Amino acid sequence: MTTMQQLGLGLIVAPRGRRTKAVSLDPGRVSQVTADVDQAELVAWLGLSAEPQETPETENVKAERLLVLAQTAFEQGMYAEAEARALRVLPLGPSPVQHLRALALVAWVRTVNAPHAQGWAAVKALQAQLKVFQEQARQEGTRLDTAAEALVWLQTARFYVRKHKTRLAREAYARAARHLSPTQYRELGVIESGLGYLAQQSGQLDEAERRYRAALELYSKGRWPWAMHVQYNNLAAVCFNLHAQLEDADPAAALAHLEEAVRWSEDALEFAKEMDYGGAVDLEVNMAYAMRLMGRFERAAHWIRRAENIASTSESASDLACTYAERAELEEALGQREAAMASMRGAVRLLRQVGSDAWTLAAQKRLEELEGQRPLGKPLKLW
Repeated sequence: MTTMQQLGLGLIVAPRGRRTKAVSLDPGRVSQVTADVDQAELVAWLGLSAEPQETPETENVKAERLLVLAQTAFEQGMYAEAEARALRVLPLGPSPVQHLRALALVAWVRTVNAPHAQGWAAVKALQAQLKVFQEQARQEGTRLDTAAEALVWLQTARFYVRKHKTRLAREAYARAARHLSPTQYRELGVIESGLGYLAQQSGQLDEAERRYRAALELYSKGRWPWAMHVQYNNLAAVCFNLHAQLEDADPAAALAHLEEAVRWSEDALEFAKEMDYGGAVDLEVNMAYAMRLMGRFERAAHWIRRAENIASTSESASDLACTYAERAELEEALGQREAAMASMRGAVRLLRQVGSDAWTLAAQKRLEELEGQRPLGKPLKLW
């Protein structure tokens, strides 16, 4: 019998305490899978049914399979493969929800892995398709699934968050929330996590931590381990910010926050390893940042190399920019000013390409400091 491992799908998990462990899948657990396809067909496709499949695979099942594989590829940092599989859904004549899920995944990939214009074009295409389905439903006297509308506004909000457009992101999250029920844990988790990031960027660290913990609980209920490990990293980011705030006024308290940040980062890395994720650059960069602050420069270089390998594999310009920025700070700490300037120039160039204005301005300011155009300030941390 075909197994999930043979299919290369490590998606089905069950929460257990603070951690999430992979479990073997059996037909009974398929009831936990949310998909707009026939459950018996899904069981058969997963290779869990002893009975031969009586009917040919439907287009909706083919679409669902591609969406599962696309989501898996995205979570493993294989962005090009994720986009390719999502685009293959569209010619199958999928259900409206599947169609919008495919376009949303394309928009997500291009938001994190393409120049600004391409990301925005993908978001606009997603919004335009939603209007098409809404008009079709109106003419037929029906109503489009509200989850589909929520999906569109969640992805729109993700785009605005990535581009640091705070007001527009909050508005998009609010529109999404109006279409969600209390049991749509994954979607509600996306909102909490996004609002947590916006709070973190504005310096509201207590609010950020509260929302990240709420998101972690929602993702646990929604059985979404990839998103859970992201919250570990987000909680580490709060601790890094607290360290930065207290570094001069209370070095002992600052060190305690730094050590807590490392523990959260290590939890996230262990989680990602157990779930067989391909790696997340922000986790590696966080470890490089922490090791540099602790004066452990060889370990910092080790984590930067890991981050660069992941970013090169995913071909993500924004991820690579963050590794360049952290490498520049390590080079500066080692007294390699010329190398640091070259690395920061690379970060600025890539950030301009992806259209992240706030990060670009921060990196440009730091470059001017390194070049002697401004007084040298504190090291830059983008994440």
